[in-house]
Amino acid sequence: MPPWDTKTRTGIKIVRDTDMEGRGNGAVLFINRKRVRTSQTNIKLLACLYDHFGQVVTFQQLCLLLGYDASWYDSMELPERHVVRQYMFVIKHMLAEHKARCTITFAEKLGYALCELPRIPSALGQRLLLSETAT
Repeated sequence: MPPWDTKTRTGIKIVRDTDMEGRGNGAVLFINRKRVRTSQTNIKLLACLYDHFGQVVTFQQLCLLLGYDASWYDSMELPERHVVRQYMFVIKHMLAEHKARCTITFAEKLGYALCELPRIPSALGQRLLLSETAT
């Protein structure tokens, strides 16, 4: 699993969780060094996106992770695609809630990607916030 990421500074770490006898209990997610309680499915999907950081992971790949038959991928409006959207919505909001320095982006008709958020100097960020609230 990925170590603390120093190259992109995303603050995401996923570690294998084992009990005292060494049996696997799944994985544990840390964002900014704080443990995040979420489902194993969310962790599995986020780990896949993390492994392909900055690259699009196709709907077909994500559906295979969820255990769906990926032969449907030519069709655009099947329930499996809706399920993937729901998981990505939850993961995106989880990352924002824990102030991760990355987000989930959507590539229409392709899939999703995990991308680094740009760093905005604080003075510039304050001006941008003030200009957005003024309109």
